[in-house]
Amino acid sequence: RCLSDWSSDVCSSDLYRFLLLIVAVILYGSFKPWAFDFSKPGSPLHSLLRIWPQLDLYALRDAAVNFAMYFPLGALAWMAAARRYSRAFAAAAVIVAAVALSTAVEWLQYYDRGRVGSIFDVTTNALGAAAGVAAALVFLARFERWQPARLNRREAAAACLLLAGWAAYQLY
Repeated sequence: RCLSDWSSDVCSSDLYRFLLLIVAVILYGSFKPWAFDFSKPGSPLHSLLRIWPQLDLYALRDAAVNFAMYFPLGALAWMAAARRYSRAFAAAAVIVAAVALSTAVEWLQYYDRGRVGSIFDVTTNALGAAAGVAAALVFLARFERWQPARLNRREAAAACLLLAGWAAYQLY
């Protein structure tokens, strides 16, 4: 059902679909090529806390990608949560959820051949989600004014398909 407190044209089901799409893109990008080895000896927690990359150009690029992947997650999750809860609680809940998702992903990357999970990645992911929450807080009113008065659902579906195709191309 469409909610009228922010915009009559933004449906909560569409918001949740975008959020699910972003989580799917994060999971796909984090585990590609999906080559797990669960017989790997050692502790994933020890590895996660022990590994901190050298700050070189590759690490900065990796940090920027992590930040960019979690930015829309923070913004859309806050927009969804703030419809039911206070803005402060929604912001805190979204950041905690992003840290939990990121930690779980990095933990599982211990078992993924060719991947290395680190607390640095968790930190940049959390910063990306927090920046997304902040951007949503600041720019929500501007976003509402920017939206067309009547959004055709077919146009919205076509735009979403185009955006998903572009994102898939970038990940491929």
